[in-house]
Amino acid sequence: MTQSVIDSTKLSPEQRNDLMLRLLKTRQSVMPALQPQTQTHYPPLPGVRNTLSPYVQHELQSLDQLIREGKLPPVQAVALAYWPDELLHKYGLSNKPLAFQVRPTVACIMATPWGRIATIVLPRLHSELYVDPTLLDSVVDALQLAGAIGASSVSLTGILPSATAYGNKIANALVNRPDLPRITTGHAMTAASVVLNINKIMAEADRPLTHERVAFLGLGSIGGATLRLLLQTSPHPQTILLCDLFQQTHHLQAVQTELMTQWGFQGDVQIVPVQNELPPAVYNATLIVGATNVPDVLDVAQLKPGTLLVDDSGPHCFNPTQAISRFTQQRDILFTEGGAVQLPAPIHQLYHAPLGFETIFADHEFADPQTIMGCVLSSLLSSGWAGLPPTVGPVTPEECLVYYQTINRLGIQAASLHCGEYRLPTDAIQQFRQQFSST
Repeated sequence: MTQSVIDSTKLSPEQRNDLMLRLLKTRQSVMPALQPQTQTHYPPLPGVRNTLSPYVQHELQSLDQLIREGKLPPVQAVALAYWPDELLHKYGLSNKPLAFQVRPTVACIMATPWGRIATIVLPRLHSELYVDPTLLDSVVDALQLAGAIGASSVSLTGILPSATAYGNKIANALVNRPDLPRITTGHAMTAASVVLNINKIMAEADRPLTHERVAFLGLGSIGGATLRLLLQTSPHPQTILLCDLFQQTHHLQAVQTELMTQWGFQGDVQIVPVQNELPPAVYNATLIVGATNVPDVLDVAQLKPGTLLVDDSGPHCFNPTQAISRFTQQRDILFTEGGAVQLPAPIHQLYHAPLGFETIFADHEFADPQTIMGCVLSSLLSSGWAGLPPTVGPVTPEECLVYYQTINRLGIQAASLHCGEYRLPTDAIQQFRQQFSST
């Protein structure tokens, strides 16, 4: 389906809403009647379209309206998201706010083994979050919507924690709003997810962590929390390299001291300064853990054969296309998403797909139905689980450890090695292991 460019710069909010309604009415009038399919988690709904996946459905009607009308059950939690610029470019859409969305929208409902999570998308682009003075107003609107559909907790995904001072700006704006759901950065759960994926990629490579030179690329909230949790729960690596594009040297020196005095690290800890580009020391690492907001800072071509890469950067700190190409041709690197986890049962997903924008959701057709991002799942875990409170501000090692222990008890595991929609084939991983295993 060819997707035309939509430029909403000449439309008022009222005109954009009117356009959305007219599109939906037109779609419903011309589509043939569809037989609703009953799923375990969803009652039959008019207008539901099945997809190639038994776990994914598309719905023309507003999902929050269906909940208000009692046609869908309420959710327990919400993950707050935004529009990635690259997604709009991929489908030929305008880089301006989309014509069909001027308010926060319930884009998806996920039914997990422990409850239901809605994804609410802000009418904002990734590139706008740090500079938009109205971001907090939009977030408050989203929290009102989240409360109206049943959520008691809302997680901030992607760079929303960073753009809101780890959620502190939102918390300050909600001082007099006890009626709204609680927010969480989800960073404790994300750190736990990254550690799971570090252990996963080490197992896939058949290499013990004790033999590795580990570079942490980014020592902010996620990178620092992941490093501390790794030292609490896993065998210590041979060497740790501390590299950050924004943190000052004195901060990295404090981390260096902390690793040795508080966490008992007895290996070599090196501070790697950055000037115009990443220095050779980073590329000499055997395992790189990415947690930075700077895209493509890591040059795939310079990675040494045998390098392992676990990345929770948003966008990725490396070029995924180049990494996939190198892995496909040479089988000499392994990489995976740092923040994704695998649940013990499939997730049923119901998407709202307005007319003309169905292709945006097509990428979800072949996604692993048991895989979910840790920051999304954190909204549910912090909505009522004992000992798993929402987190605002930098997370503590104790909070990360509690999340890590809890998800292990629940049977939550690291996701299969993947990057976006690309899953690293088992036979190709086996070829890497045969060449670069150290056991």
